[in-house]
Amino acid sequence: MVSDDEGSEPTGTTTTTLGSHATSISLRLRSVAAAARPALDRLDAIVRERLRGIPPECRQPAPSTIAAPAAMQYALLGDGDDVAELREMFENLLVASMDRNTAASAHPAFVSMISQLMPDEARVLKSIDRRRYAALNLFEATPEGATLTESLIGFRTLLGLDTRTDESRHQQYLSNLSRLSIIRFDWGDSLHPNNERKELERRVNSEFPMRSLSIHYGTISITLLGWQFLDTCVRSRGR
Repeated sequence: MVSDDEGSEPTGTTTTTLGSHATSISLRLRSVAAAARPALDRLDAIVRERLRGIPPECRQPAPSTIAAPAAMQYALLGDGDDVAELREMFENLLVASMDRNTAASAHPAFVSMISQLMPDEARVLKSIDRRRYAALNLFEATPEGATLTESLIGFRTLLGLDTRTDESRHQQYLSNLSRLSIIRFDWGDSLHPNNERKELERRVNSEFPMRSLSIHYGTISITLLGWQFLDTCVRSRGR
């Protein structure tokens, strides 16, 4: 015969504890849902208004793989001015998915991509006006014993500058956009305008006036997925 271990919690107590936890979780979920309702109502009103500009025969329901997660992430953003660009991206994505003429470009992965962006990164994306930008990768020779070793300082580019963003995190922002496959770094590729490269060199000389640097030239390119993301989520295209 199997008996309870000495000192173990009685089964009835365990059931009661689990039941109370479930009730607590349910109440919290209801509280979250209630807090999200104003944001969801605002999203619904915005999307409905923008759909008025689309012919009725071109309208269709948003796929659940976009509508549900986009609505949840939209509600989590809150109503602050600092996340207005991110909210607009979700609005653009939903409207695009409900227009038969643009639905094919509305990929479900875009919901996750938007949710992984910082507000400053959204501003960088809005500033993109071409497919390629010059980039410089900077190295400095530092002594390590009897040898000199090149240590990476970082990269410099004009992409995303002058966009009211935190310049101290500029490299971090662009690295995240690269991680999301929106942009791509191509070192050794010099297919960009000479005047853009010269402007970068001028800025580097101003930033490091007394240091001898090794410069590797390259290009930051907008990927095919990135361009589709921009067209669908960043640019409203008159919708």
